[in-house]
Amino acid sequence: MACVEAMRDDASSRELRRHLDHLQNIVEQLLISARLSGRTPKSEAPLDFAALVLAKVADYTPLIMENERAIAFEGPSTGVMVRGDRRALESVIANLIDNALRAEPKGGTVQVRLTSEATLEVIDHGEGVAESDRSMIFEPFWRKSEATPGTGLGLAIVKEIVEFQGGKISVDETRGGGATFSVSFQR
Repeated sequence: MACVEAMRDDASSRELRRHLDHLQNIVEQLLISARLSGRTPKSEAPLDFAALVLAKVADYTPLIMENERAIAFEGPSTGVMVRGDRRALESVIANLIDNALRAEPKGGTVQVRLTSEATLEVIDHGEGVAESDRSMIFEPFWRKSEATPGTGLGLAIVKEIVEFQGGKISVDETRGGGATFSVSFQR
């Protein structure tokens, strides 16, 4: 990774860094999934979900700006406490933001909203997900076509992690076009 970061700052090296970040996120998700699959769900320590989401938005801001997009966060002014595994929840947030970044058109804004009821929405304004594909999008190795970048693992792992943590995930159409991914946890 250090070699890539030392590369000159041009479009191809920025794209390479983005792909490496995505690959690193998938590897982390696989490790988290493997670690969680050997455990039975237990009552984890309370975490401030709002702080986790805001930290991931801050982490992604430079990458999003490098890719000629913007990101906006909207959330409650107080903490949103949930129970869960910190690394697992961070991985879910990172995957959803990364997917939205890839879908968002240049010049657009990825929107990240968190409600006080512990529902996270990550909204892009790209192609969206056809209604006929919504039941398949969370299946392992599913991709819209062979030309679609990625492994088809990210959302499948996200769904597994979310459900293991007692949450729910869904995808809907963004008003005006795009996809809105929603993840809900119990407070």
